[in-house]
Amino acid sequence: MTPAELHTSVKAGKLAPIYILQGEERLLLDEALEAVQSAVLAGGLADFNFDRFRGKETDAARLETALGTSPMMAPRRLVMVREFDVAPEPAREVLVAYAKSPAPSTVLVLVAEKPDARTTVYKALSKIAAVVKFEAPFERDLVIWCQRRIDAMGAKLDADAARLCVEAIGRDMAGLADALERLFLLVGKGGRISGELVLQSIVETREQSAFELCDAVGGGEAMRAWTLARKLLNQREPELRLLALLSRHFRQLLRLREARDKGIRRDDAAAAARVSPYALKNLWPQTEKHSTRGLELALAHIAQADIDLKSSRLPSDVTFERLVVALCKTTRERR
Repeated sequence: MTPAELHTSVKAGKLAPIYILQGEERLLLDEALEAVQSAVLAGGLADFNFDRFRGKETDAARLETALGTSPMMAPRRLVMVREFDVAPEPAREVLVAYAKSPAPSTVLVLVAEKPDARTTVYKALSKIAAVVKFEAPFERDLVIWCQRRIDAMGAKLDADAARLCVEAIGRDMAGLADALERLFLLVGKGGRISGELVLQSIVETREQSAFELCDAVGGGEAMRAWTLARKLLNQREPELRLLALLSRHFRQLLRLREARDKGIRRDDAAAAARVSPYALKNLWPQTEKHSTRGLELALAHIAQADIDLKSSRLPSDVTFERLVVALCKTTRERR
């Protein structure tokens, strides 16, 4: 079951006896938990019909009692076990036994970030449970997600504006949700959110400096790039996040350069490379300074820096500064 299917079925009042909600994307998972909780406890006394347990603190006897208790003045009751995959063995045995004959008036929700599908408890529960995985969508899907979220609020988000949000914030869905909420408050119901509004309201100084760094490196401006890198590092910007932005920037440059070499026009190349018009203004002129070979070399430098940042004893800021200088030099790799 997908997250969207979960929300649809819950909204229709179709509740599974057991849910396994897993994954690292906390925003989507928490929203699913809220939807299930609201549906199960609607019209009842939540205090008397909701039992919560967590991981290693789960007491087997209390869990068994909770699963065997009938709802009080309500059609259903909810039992939730967070981090169920690390619950004590007796508690896991209770869950395995319960899976053989779940109570029709109880909804059991099990939550874990990365449960081991090979364990006895997971195998037993997943046979009858609705298993839902929550992972951050790819950037191309996040654009659609942003538009749908704003649409649900009652406003409209331009495609270019949605792409700008994703470019500025990345796959941090909690951060995206917060940004979209702020944008909605600015335009209100029935309003329209443009790219200009996103630039004015969401792309903050640090984010703008990070994009300026990418443009400086892509343009081969070594001194400006080094100065911006130093500024961001002094602001405690994570090297790996900056590395991800540079990697994305150079992948876009490579796709545009390859399209340009084939004689594809500017706007068509941008569409094929999924580059927004705002980003294209800076990226397209930069392609003139690079060859395909130079851009491939740049991406190799970035890949090596990723390894070094995660394993080398060299200070991470030094590793990143060296990368910036090396990337600026790739503009010399002419054909």
